[in-house]
Amino acid sequence: MHEEQTLSDLLASFFYEKGHLSIPGLGTFRLEGAPAPAGDGAGHPGERVVLFQDNPGEPEDPELVDFITARTRKMRPVAQSDLLSLSGQARESLNMGQSFT
Repeated sequence: MHEEQTLSDLLASFFYEKGHLSIPGLGTFRLEGAPAPAGDGAGHPGERVVLFQDNPGEPEDPELVDFITARTRKMRPVAQSDLLSLSGQARESLNMGQSFT
């Protein structure tokens, strides 16, 4: 049984699994650098950096939509709509100078 995850949770999971996240109409986040060694008991995240490339024309990432549909069991058009809705909310917040998590 799948536990209920929010779209934000799914985007975070995708980002950390794949090392990139493209949000339609916003841009692309990339995770660069080396993760901490597996035996590192200090709990350090390693030398990883999150980079963002602004691109208002960023297209929809089919791999991301597949990831969402596989984990939510939503039909593809519904997953696409959810992603576009989140993208629109993010753009509105950022245009008003507010942060968006």
